[in-house]
Amino acid sequence: MKLNSLFILSLTLTIFSCSPPRLFHSKLLSAWPKNASTSGCSVGNGLVYLKNDTAVAGTILFCLITNEKDSLNTDSASIEVLPIGKTKKEDIKNIYYKDIDNIRIEDKLNADSAKFKPFGGILAMLLGKKNNIELYCWYGYSVSWSNGEDITERWAELILTDNEKVSDEFVTFRQPTERWLDYAKFVNKRYGEHLSKYYFKGKDVRTMIKYVLDKENERQKNGSNP
Repeated sequence: MKLNSLFILSLTLTIFSCSPPRLFHSKLLSAWPKNASTSGCSVGNGLVYLKNDTAVAGTILFCLITNEKDSLNTDSASIEVLPIGKTKKEDIKNIYYKDIDNIRIEDKLNADSAKFKPFGGILAMLLGKKNNIELYCWYGYSVSWSNGEDITERWAELILTDNEKVSDEFVTFRQPTERWLDYAKFVNKRYGEHLSKYYFKGKDVRTMIKYVLDKENERQKNGSNP
């Protein structure tokens, strides 16, 4: 079983506080052309693997938090890449999610890497993998109006895949506290468990990720569909 060890601490804060993970080194922003907008997005060095079996290497700019409306824009969602050896704004390549198989961000300081994958109009981060089962997470938000004030709701959602076929069930963390309640409800519903709603209280993210990957592999062996 492979867990994304580099970001476990960030995920602990993210899943339970619903704030975006700080995954990339801020100093990489200095490599981005100063006359090109970053729009508050994250920057990391890595590779973009395309569906046509080619890849683009360089500094990658993309947003880890997706507006709910933007998540529906499957044709226009994209990232920007400044290829290795390039320094100018006009060198930046715009690559659409629909053309991307996956993205690998390298962290040479920690000898580690992270995998991201587009699902429609969103970009999700791989949390862990066991055999053919992969568990991803994406971060979303929506803005609404009430009594003349805008209200922003944030959440984290997990995505299960089996040989890249996406499950029809998800767990979404929306409440600002006690997010382990959502996790227990999901596990009980999907795997027919009877866990206490407090089962995951106080447990770290590694334990929660491992639990779902183990259960999903058991489910696969029993012949259940994704």
